[in-house]
Amino acid sequence: MARVVDADIQAIISDDVDGVVSDFSVFIANASIYMTQVEADHATFAALKEETLKLIETYIAAHMTILKTKFAKSEKAGSVGAGFAVQVGLGLDETWYGSSAKSFDTSGTLGRLDEEAKKGSKTRRGFGYVGEDFNDGISE
Repeated sequence: MARVVDADIQAIISDDVDGVVSDFSVFIANASIYMTQVEADHATFAALKEETLKLIETYIAAHMTILKTKFAKSEKAGSVGAGFAVQVGLGLDETWYGSSAKSFDTSGTLGRLDEEAKKGSKTRRGFGYVGEDFNDGISE
């Protein structure tokens, strides 16, 4: 069950997605699934204080939100345009929010998992989008 609600995400991410994302529920659900799996597989991570786990889950949901909105967002007005992209392959370091989530994890679990995934080891945990439409929750 998710520890996080929309207001938690909005409180830390509003400047980055203001007017773009109307509903964080997909990102919250995905972050919750990820956290549940990491907690099940790593006792030292699961032993973190509940408020720390909530903080990490909040920042992971924000990380997922930014990945989705930055890949999906492109604007153009006449001959002037702006596009947003992130460098693929950086894992949690792709966004400030993901990097922050790792720093809140005093067990070091997220950092280890992130490095293993970057190196292509058998332990693979990554972030993707699960939804019916890639633009779910994004205003046009």
